[in-house]
Amino acid sequence: MQRRRVFILGSTGAIGTSALDVVRDFARCSDRRGTTFEIAGLAAAKSGDVLAAQAREFTVPAVALVDDGAMLDVPTGTRIFRGPDAASELLSSCARRGDLVLASMVGAAGIRPTL
Repeated sequence: MQRRRVFILGSTGAIGTSALDVVRDFARCSDRRGTTFEIAGLAAAKSGDVLAAQAREFTVPAVALVDDGAMLDVPTGTRIFRGPDAASELLSSCARRGDLVLASMVGAAGIRPTL
């Protein structure tokens, strides 16, 4: 069985939540598909409550949240990056532990982390 570690930038938006639905589906049917996915990191611009819920559900080791003022109640031990460069910091600090990056951040916000 092949395991893929994935970072999702923009995890609280439509594309990010759809990607997490796919990960859930693969988890339910991994014996038939031969691939499992592990979420290595999540990033969002805002919606700290949604990001925190995702981090808890997928036992994510690191998250990034651009909005410094948003609440972010993640499990103990989860590494947190905050501020305008949070997604870039997440990837530069943790990307060696991943296989794939899904860049689904809106507009220009996703350019720097993707590069």
